[in-house]
Amino acid sequence: MNDLFCVIGGNAAGLSAAMQIKRLSPKTHVILFEKSGLVSYSKCLLPYYLSGRIEGIDAISVKPAVFFSDQGIEILQAEVTRIDVRSREVLYIENGRLRTLRYRKLLLATGTRYSKPEGENFFMPVPDDYIRAGELIRAGKIRTAAVIGGGFAGCETALELSRVGIAVDLIEKNRVLSLFSPQFAEELKGFLGGNTRMMENTDFLGTDGELLRTSRFERKYDAAFFCLTPKPSTEMIDIPKMKNGAVRTDAKCRTENEDIFAAGDCASVTFVNNRTGTMPSAVYANKTGKTAAYSMLSKRTPGFFASGSTMIDLDGIVAARTGVEEGSVCIVKKLPDSKDDKGRPSGGLIVLGCSESGIIKYGEVFSPGTYALQAVTLLGSFLGRPLNELIAADIPYAPFINRVLDPVQAAAFGLLLKIR
Repeated sequence: MNDLFCVIGGNAAGLSAAMQIKRLSPKTHVILFEKSGLVSYSKCLLPYYLSGRIEGIDAISVKPAVFFSDQGIEILQAEVTRIDVRSREVLYIENGRLRTLRYRKLLLATGTRYSKPEGENFFMPVPDDYIRAGELIRAGKIRTAAVIGGGFAGCETALELSRVGIAVDLIEKNRVLSLFSPQFAEELKGFLGGNTRMMENTDFLGTDGELLRTSRFERKYDAAFFCLTPKPSTEMIDIPKMKNGAVRTDAKCRTENEDIFAAGDCASVTFVNNRTGTMPSAVYANKTGKTAAYSMLSKRTPGFFASGSTMIDLDGIVAARTGVEEGSVCIVKKLPDSKDDKGRPSGGLIVLGCSESGIIKYGEVFSPGTYALQAVTLLGSFLGRPLNELIAADIPYAPFINRVLDPVQAAAFGLLLKIR
């Protein structure tokens, strides 16, 4: 079995890699380990269980396991406990028995893991927890809830709880939606639901039974949802890592061990400015998984360089950003007032930043529908380039938004005037 390619982790990065390996080299033997038995599911859909917008585990599955088996990928429902780098062996537990498997090449795609205190009505963003929480909500047993962590998972959880009339305290030690600039995030908070109360600059200190303790208050809730930043799940392997535990890789998903590769949320990414860091993202997981497949097969690849792009959908209001550096000069431009498909008044906002010399550094856009994604995709292609190039680009514009220029180009023109 020394010609075996092992993939540890059965979601975005691992499955993208396994599928790409089979496309490029159909005869290669690929075994994929997934301890939960649930492969190819969307974490982003989990909060929808809480409000009942989706039901059943099939609703979050992208493709069933049999689809990947039919492509020649052998899937083992087993927990990998240790990877022996020296002997090239995977130690795993299957059906209660400890087993070993020798590999030729190995990809670590184990993602991240959340944590929570012990408590009957304490939940974290994983399928089993959110399914159980959804059942309690529909049984009328949750009327008040705390959400700890004001990032994307926390905000989406708070919104879905608010949609069904639950009174929510969103607790964040810094500021909510801190991946966005302060003014941009402040505008977005209005879309988190009327039943959500923001508790920013509030540290979570711990629990005493069902009592939640913070730096500002102590309180009991019917439920608490722990959406704190997850940690890379890499404890089973001893290779160089970053401070947060993510496996250190280059742009081609290679580690310091020539037979071991890493992709997805458990690994570092290389950004367009050649800085190495981490940024959990399903899109990045898919792309790094495919990149890893090329590297594992010793095929040429340019590697993957992340632009810092990310997005969140708040009940039809899409907010997105791109860029890995803050600009020294920025402009904020409101989109004209309109109504979204639910009849809510909502224009939108564009924030664009550049250097003093006019080099584009980052951009943020929110709007109803898909315009924000289109705009940020456009901005991503102009990162590191002069404002003049964006202004002069041949871009179709939407007359209902602006009758002269696309709003992004209009913002760029305003920013150019500002630095002059």
